Amino acid sequence: MIPNRSFATIRSIDIRVAPGDLPWAEARRAEVEAQWAMEKAANPHIFNGEVLLLSEVGFQDGHVSGTAHVTRYANQIYWIRHGRRDTGVAHLFSAAVIVSSDGAVLLGRMADHTINAGQLYSPCGSLDRSDIVGDRVDVYANMAREVAEETGLDLADAEAASESLIYRADGLFALFRIHRFNRDAATLMAEIGRHIAGDEEPELSEMVAIRGPEDMTGDIKPYMADYLHHHFGADADHSM
Repeated sequence: MIPNRSFATIRSIDIRVAPGDLPWAEARRAEVEAQWAMEKAANPHIFNGEVLLLSEVGFQDGHVSGTAHVTRYANQIYWIRHGRRDTGVAHLFSAAVIVSSDGAVLLGRMADHTINAGQLYSPCGSLDRSDIVGDRVDVYANMAREVAEETGLDLADAEAASESLIYRADGLFALFRIHRFNRDAATLMAEIGRHIAGDEEPELSEMVAIRGPEDMTGDIKPYMADYLHHHFGADADHSM
């Protein structure tokens, strides 16, 4: 297993979808519903949609494998609020690292109606049923979809790194892949700004350019801050 709060290079990923909900979902239904009621009271905009959470995840020789279950967002929130330490649950998600031609990493600030309002991180989102192909999860299709929905950018227009990084923090697993665009930060941010302005309910309120550790602020998600320290401290080509 990947050590906690560390990165590993990956070359392939295979997540199988198992029938049925998470093994503990039914047993903890009352607790989950009580937690969801509190979350909904605090933020009426949140939606208890379907997401994919993993009951197991493994890493060996650059290959990630796992077993996913279709479950409700309320189960994910319950798990997060209780410290993400349940060994029977893992949350794996993709995060596209958008890099401009002048070397900035672009982060999105979550809009006020979202569960992570005001926080900064790479465009991303939980895996869901639309990411299932047959009985497998297409993590990179999820990455492209989330970027398109949140920013309007097409990852096909960028040069993708040949390999990815996976980061573990307790039961959270973030899959990072660099995508280099041939436009500078100002141009990309203007494009994304127009997309946000034209969205009736945008997930992002703005984009922020990070050019080095000196640009990092306390509203960057902890896992994203760890990635940025790695990114700007790594070799100049960031080839992963």
